[in-house]
Amino acid sequence: MLQNSHKSPPWIISLSVHTENLPCKAHLLSISPGQITTTFTALFDITRPTMPRAFNVLEGITQGHILTDDLNHPTWAAVRENAFGTLYLGGQINKTLLESLITLFRQAGEVGVGCWLDSELNQMLLSAPDYECTLRSFGTIENIMQYTLGFVILHDGRVVCEASTGAPTHGRIEIGVNTVESHRRRGLAAIACAHLIDACETNGYSTWWDCAKQNVPSTNLARKLGYQNEREYRFL
Repeated sequence: MLQNSHKSPPWIISLSVHTENLPCKAHLLSISPGQITTTFTALFDITRPTMPRAFNVLEGITQGHILTDDLNHPTWAAVRENAFGTLYLGGQINKTLLESLITLFRQAGEVGVGCWLDSELNQMLLSAPDYECTLRSFGTIENIMQYTLGFVILHDGRVVCEASTGAPTHGRIEIGVNTVESHRRRGLAAIACAHLIDACETNGYSTWWDCAKQNVPSTNLARKLGYQNEREYRFL
């Protein structure tokens, strides 16, 4: 049981971010482990994926950030642990609030959300592809448009599959693909990649593919697309 008298370790980091452009204008209160009550912790379900890590932050054992709407009568709560950037949610979460929390915490670093396959969070997270990482890599949208190629497949006006490249160098260019989970196993990735590979070769680039050994679907797709000369390497 957590006690209100528990003092926060000196290394607990306060969250200093900008909230002006958040989708949600709800009050966001940053609190420390020393302010946690049993009412607050009751908002979190310990059986959700890796949720014990959130409780480590709430107990002041590991570093992270804690947000809520009200200290004494919270309706929702959020914890982002620093080690992996995982965001844990409790209470009444809606799509707008979730988007605001993700936008907010991305100012501090990467953000990941884990949920069971039948969780309502899956529907809240089914949005357009996230281009934040690409934008950080290339710096500007103009650079992305200048140096990369891409094809998307739409369903009811929404992107459900996207195949895109990195930047070319020495006549070579990397390609990758992402498909919304509800539209996988329909051959969409193969179709998008085939068009992308053709466009790359038309522009004089040979393509290359990189994926984790454990990502069997990606490996199988690469083989289906005709990639050969597989070679395993270590990434430390």
